[in-house]
Amino acid sequence: MKELIILTESRLKDLYYDDLNLKESLNRRGIEIQARDWQSYRPIEGDRILIRTPWNYSLFKEDFLSLLNLIESKKCKVYNPVDLIRWNLNKRYLEELQKSGIKVVPTTYVDSFSLKNLDAIEFPFVVKPIVGASGRDTFLIKGSSDLSKLEVLYNQAVMIQPFVESIKSEGEFSFIYFDNEFSHAVQKTAKEGEFRIQDEHGGSVKAYNPTDEEISKVNKMLKLTNRSFLYVRVDVVIFNDDLYLMELEAFEPELFFRFHKESSEEFARKIEEFLF
Repeated sequence: MKELIILTESRLKDLYYDDLNLKESLNRRGIEIQARDWQSYRPIEGDRILIRTPWNYSLFKEDFLSLLNLIESKKCKVYNPVDLIRWNLNKRYLEELQKSGIKVVPTTYVDSFSLKNLDAIEFPFVVKPIVGASGRDTFLIKGSSDLSKLEVLYNQAVMIQPFVESIKSEGEFSFIYFDNEFSHAVQKTAKEGEFRIQDEHGGSVKAYNPTDEEISKVNKMLKLTNRSFLYVRVDVVIFNDDLYLMELEAFEPELFFRFHKESSEEFARKIEEFLF
């Protein structure tokens, strides 16, 4: 029996419920799954690892980076590769992608945040950590009365973006790829009175059937990264009447297998091909 370690986090106890579809697909290929909390896992040489849902990593960033170093030193087979995960951890990768020709929502990057960094920023805008997940410490600032929310971010590395108005109506679109090939897409929307679209903040999600033109635009984005992904989720929004990149998630994205029944089989096939 071939064995695959899937790294998750302690709050989940086991695999995230949507990843149970992937587990079944892998089991059918003779691959046994071990779900492990990334904080207690210690790799040994020869381990085959899929990093999936370490959603608290930003709270323990140095520990997570140490684990990546250990995985690398033990010469484990891990996908996406460790160097790609390191690159994806810090959202300044968006600056690199913008320079490569990808349309990215305009972003100001600040290494040590204070209110002085907002002098030239127009309301409304969003501030969030450069290393972060799940909408944690992400704030919509509509006016000066909201600025006190930002105290938790003082002296941290943050990114500042204009609020994308289409999020209130269309939400955010996620395009999922396996081995750089488009698989499926979903549409994520925020609950009334909220702007964050994650489950933790009351967001909802449904299957989305993109047009050929939309797929072509996101394909072009992925090609312009000049990188190869075993799996990646490309999050885009409508801005200036076009698709703009919000984030590229390459090591802990929810992949929404439940909305595309063939997708777990697609991914399992790629995992077997690359890791075994």
